[in-house]
Amino acid sequence: MRFHTNDYTGEKMTAVKTAISLDEILLNEVNTLAKDLHMSRSKFFTNAAKEYIRQQKKKKLVDEIGTLLRIEIQKILSGIVAVIEPDY
Repeated sequence: MRFHTNDYTGEKMTAVKTAISLDEILLNEVNTLAKDLHMSRSKFFTNAAKEYIRQQKKKKLVDEIGTLLRIEIQKILSGIVAVIEPDY
């Protein structure tokens, strides 16, 4: 069993083996880049997965903030319209 340290919590974690299917050309590119970066293919995929997850979390947060801003802007605009065009 292999262990590694979690980058976020510092906890020791068990490394789990998995099998994935990749296009041969993509795998060759991964192998070349991992070698150029002096890292194992496992470390390369781990780094790539972490980065993808980070990007997706950031995108989700930006989307949620955008939604909240649109709601607040709509409330503000509704208030302005109510002042400009009061109900009589």
